[in-house]
Amino acid sequence: MERPPRSLRSLPPEGADMSLGTARRDKAEPKMIKITLAKGIARARGDHRATVRGLGLKWTRHTVEVVDTPETRGMIDQVRYMVKVVD
Repeated sequence: MERPPRSLRSLPPEGADMSLGTARRDKAEPKMIKITLAKGIARARGDHRATVRGLGLKWTRHTVEVVDTPETRGMIDQVRYMVKVVD
C-alpha cells in the first residue's frame, strides 16, 4: 500500500474537533485565597518565617492571593497565629 502524499499526512482524521482553545476552555479557574500577614515575623520560629515567605508575604499587613490547595491550606494552618484569611 502506498503512503499518501506528504501534504495529506499532516491533516487530522475526519470528524476530529478542530476548534482552538478547547483545552483551556475545559479547565476551570483555580480557586484563590487572599491572606494577610497580621503579625510581624521578627520573633517567630525560623521554619514559620520560611513558611510566611513561601506564601509570598513580605511585610506586616501585606496581602497576597494564593491558589487554594491542600498544601497552601497546610502552610496557612502552620502560621495561623500570624496570618488572616481575607474572603
